[in-house]
Amino acid sequence: MQYSEFIGRVQSMAGLPSEDEAVKVTRVTLQTLATRLAGNESRHIADQLPAEVGRFLAESGADQRTESFSLNEFYQRVAERTGADEPAARHHCRAVMSVLRNALSPGEMDDIKAQLPEEFDALLNPPDIDPSQPKARGKRAGGSKRGSIRRPGGAEE
Repeated sequence: MQYSEFIGRVQSMAGLPSEDEAVKVTRVTLQTLATRLAGNESRHIADQLPAEVGRFLAESGADQRTESFSLNEFYQRVAERTGADEPAARHHCRAVMSVLRNALSPGEMDDIKAQLPEEFDALLNPPDIDPSQPKARGKRAGGSKRGSIRRPGGAEE
């Protein structure tokens, strides 16, 4: 995967208005991830990415320190550094991680998962985001509306 493809996918999946915003979100998300990983893991990830994206991991200084923090704090750190609100930061992080998952070997993703608590699975295994598909609104699974009661025979009240 080339740099422009990586950033373009992040921009599209995250619904960001510009390439600059996609670069910022990618840099901050990867740097935050790098501070959570121990040893040479950041370098191993960088080796499988386009050089320009791999540099984001090197810039984190993660080789010198590893920090332990929760998934919620991960999202808060990204929100602070990007200037986004937390729900937007969550969405942006998931877009970056979806692109990252497609760029890395399955073994490398397993190595990342092995270093993080189970709660990070929500970040590491984000659903694939298809920006061309509108988000479902107002209906729950099974087609019923929130707060409605389904009566025998299929009628809703």
